[in-house]
Amino acid sequence: MIFKHALENQSCSMILVHNHPSGNIRPSEQDRRLTKKRSEAGKHLDIIVLDHIIFTEVLNQLCRRRYDVKERGGYLLFLD
Repeated sequence: MIFKHALENQSCSMILVHNHPSGNIRPSEQDRRLTKKRSEAGKHLDIIVLDHIIFTEVLNQLCRRRYDVKERGGYLLFLD
């Protein structure tokens, strides 16, 4: 499912983003494992995982002020 959108749009790279409602910006061990698994899967699909960003409420507010942020189908679209 994570790579479906990238494949449909012929992407060659992607950035993973997920939220931590707790506000903790540090990646958990599970976050690290999932990033590694997704990076390995991406190699098989020729899609490079460039980064994995943890989104917190503070970052959410900063981005919403800085960019016109729209939520569509579970994705956040940053329109500059």
